[in-house]
Amino acid sequence: MEKLLQWSIAGANGDKDTLNKIGGPDNKAIAELLGMAGPDEPTLMVEAMRVITNPEAELEAKEIAFDNFEMLSENLDNANNIENLKLWEPLVEQLKAEEELLQRYAASVIGTATQNNQKTQEDLLKYQHSMDYLLNILNDQQAGEPLKMKCLYALSNFIRHNEKGYTLFKEKNGWHVIDKVVSGKQLSAKFNLRLSSLMTSIMSTGPSDEKKTHIEKLFPSEKAQEILKSYEH
Repeated sequence: MEKLLQWSIAGANGDKDTLNKIGGPDNKAIAELLGMAGPDEPTLMVEAMRVITNPEAELEAKEIAFDNFEMLSENLDNANNIENLKLWEPLVEQLKAEEELLQRYAASVIGTATQNNQKTQEDLLKYQHSMDYLLNILNDQQAGEPLKMKCLYALSNFIRHNEKGYTLFKEKNGWHVIDKVVSGKQLSAKFNLRLSSLMTSIMSTGPSDEKKTHIEKLFPSEKAQEILKSYEH
């Protein structure tokens, strides 16, 4: 603020030397001085979710709101705030939205918010139905591949180094669902990559004979060994 005052006085006096010395004014300081500072990021997250969950809002508006919400969730502090702001429940419920686009965004945000973040992984464990919703989508033959890939992304980041997350996956018959997804189907290279990522996340919770058996069943021998060897240490 002091710099802004100096800049203002120098400008009023036409003191070019001082103006050159102190440089231009700070935009944030100007905004605060004029009472124009925008809302903080937690407020923006709440407002975005309000649009997303508003049944009267246009789909395009919801898409923009989800874009903003995910961008904000990339910040660790903002991701950690999802629980404090009571936004996990409405976010998880979007996995059941009528529009597949919104389901895809919800899965993507879950994946982004829980990526390498123990706190948000633990927070999401409070909403165990999120695992049901993600697995139900993977089990749905009508769901598109882009949506299923986002669900794999969400599961991978939720489970990585998260033993309780893997236990929940197992209790909700996750292996059975994945077996059905893979069984007798021609999967794209991108889908197989997401599936491999989920397997490495599962292995990150600790190797076991059970996991080894499932992975060897799901993948060709060479790929299965690659996944298993990545966590032999």
